[in-house]
Amino acid sequence: MKAIIRNIFGVTAVLIIMAAIAPASMAGITWVKGYDAGMRKAKSEGKPAMLDFTAKWCGWCVKLDKDTFTDPAVQRLAKSFVCVKVDLDKEKAKAQEWSIRGIPLILFLDPDGKLIARLSGYKGPVPFAREMSKALAKHTPRPAQKPPERVKKPAAPPPPKSEATPIFVECSKCGNIFNSASPKGECPRCGAPYEVK
Repeated sequence: MKAIIRNIFGVTAVLIIMAAIAPASMAGITWVKGYDAGMRKAKSEGKPAMLDFTAKWCGWCVKLDKDTFTDPAVQRLAKSFVCVKVDLDKEKAKAQEWSIRGIPLILFLDPDGKLIARLSGYKGPVPFAREMSKALAKHTPRPAQKPPERVKKPAAPPPPKSEATPIFVECSKCGNIFNSASPKGECPRCGAPYEVK
């Protein structure tokens, strides 16, 4: 009987010690598997996506999973994204679409699939969390859609005619398309300078 109690006590002690020394990050990041499934979820939730292009044979990808994605600060920030694992070997077409030449590669996309930021190679927890914060700062959430109004309002008078013709500009950095009355300026989304020639 003493041997049984000793064994139960020993197993219980081991479990308590394991729980005490286990990292708080055991819960980890919730990953969606596959590009299309992840982007559908990002669109439905209105959240930006963090896509991790990876492969089983990639040593730096394993290190990213072990060192960076287990960091509490990275995990906290990951809750603001739909996190997606894209297996490079299974989704070669997506790798070609995004011109992926090496992994690990992280893409931060808005819910509509437009590029917010691209992060190549292994990054430790601190620089990775910094890049996540930058990507979140660049993402402007879509405003909630208002239900259609039932009462018709009188038509607004037409805007006064100005001499400046609007110019449609596509930002070379983030792909944002916007109109501007000036041939020089900054992209309203990412702040990159532009000049129409």
